[in-house]
Amino acid sequence: MDAAAAPPTKKAKEATTTNATLDDNGGADSSLDSSLVDCSQRRRSVAEVEAETGPGIEHCMKQRSDAWFDLRSTCVLTASQFGDAVGAGRGRCIHFLQYLRDKRKNMLKRTSSSSSSSSSSSSTSSSAVSSTRQSPVKSVVSKEMQHGIDYEPVIADMYFLLSGNEPRECGIFTPAVDDVMHGLIAASPDAKVVRDGHVIGLAEFKAPFYRMHRPDDPAHCHGIPRSHICQMMGQMGVAGVRTWCDYVVVCARERKISIKRVHYSHRFWLALKSALLRFILAYKFGVDEDGVSKIKLADWRLPEEVLHIEERCTYDAARGTFAGDRGLPLTWAVLAAELPPLTHGNGDGDDGGGGGGVGGARHG
Repeated sequence: MDAAAAPPTKKAKEATTTNATLDDNGGADSSLDSSLVDCSQRRRSVAEVEAETGPGIEHCMKQRSDAWFDLRSTCVLTASQFGDAVGAGRGRCIHFLQYLRDKRKNMLKRTSSSSSSSSSSSSTSSSAVSSTRQSPVKSVVSKEMQHGIDYEPVIADMYFLLSGNEPRECGIFTPAVDDVMHGLIAASPDAKVVRDGHVIGLAEFKAPFYRMHRPDDPAHCHGIPRSHICQMMGQMGVAGVRTWCDYVVVCARERKISIKRVHYSHRFWLALKSALLRFILAYKFGVDEDGVSKIKLADWRLPEEVLHIEERCTYDAARGTFAGDRGLPLTWAVLAAELPPLTHGNGDGDDGGGGGGVGGARHG
C-alpha cells in the first residue's frame, strides 16, 4: 500500500473541524480529500450532503427474497458489514478490503467462464451472468446464520411481550437519491418498532448459540460487539429512523434475554459515514495499475464517548422472571414456549444474528 499524501498542517486540520466528521482516530477528518467524493457529478463533503438529504428509501420486499438479494448485490456494503469496513469487526479493514477485491475477481472469472461456455443467445448469457452474481450471496449461510434466522420470529414475540412495542418486518433501505452514499450502501433492520401506527425506532435481533455476549470482552462496548453498534447506528442513519434501536439478544442455551436501547448519535453516524466512504472509495477507485491502494486506510476508533446505551430488561433471580418496559414479569418458560430446538452452532459462541460473513446472508 502506497504512503498517503503528506499530512495536513495543524492549521488545515483546524479549518476542517467544522465538517462534523471524525478521522480514524476520532478527530476531525481532514485527510479525506473532497476531490475524491464524486456522486452524480457533485463533489461535496459527507457533512454537506448529510445536511440536505432526507430519510432513506424503503424498498418494500420480503427479506431474503430474490428481489431483496438482487437489490443488495447492487451496493458495495450493507449495514452488517459496516463494522468490518472500518476495522470494528473481527479483523482489520485492510484485510476486509482485500477480501472484497478477491471476491470481485473470482466473480468476474466465473462470469467470464459462464459466458464463454454458454450459448450465443443473449437470453442464455444474461441468465448465466445473473445467476453468477446472485449465487455467492445466497449460498453462504452458515449454521450460526441459520440459527439466528430460525430464532428471529420468536425473538420478535419475546420483544413484544416484554416491551409492549410492536415489531414489524421491514424491507431494505437505501440512502436518499441526493445522498453521497446512494447506490453504495444499504440496510435492512430486523424490524421497525411501531406504536399507534408510527415508527418510533428499530430493532435488531441476535441469537448467540452458546453464550451471551460478555461485557468484559475487549471487542465489546457496553456489552455489545462494536461491529453490532456500527450495524445499528448505520441502520438508523440509512433508514432515517434517528431515535433508537433496541438490541435484543436471546441465548436459549443459557436461558437469558437482554434488551439494550442504543440511541442514535448524529456525530457517530457522520463519523462512521466518513470512514465508510473512504473504504468504498478505496475499493472502487483507489487502486492503481499495480493493484496498490492509493487511499490510506486505518482501523477506525469508535467515538464511544457519544454513545447512549441503556438496559431495557431486568431479571429477578429470586422469581426467575424477566421484565421489560411493559412491566409484566414473565418466566423463561412462557417467553420461550415457541423457540425452535437447538440444532446449530459451532462451539465458538458466534453471534447467530440472522447472518454473518462478508457477502453472506447476514442482512443488517
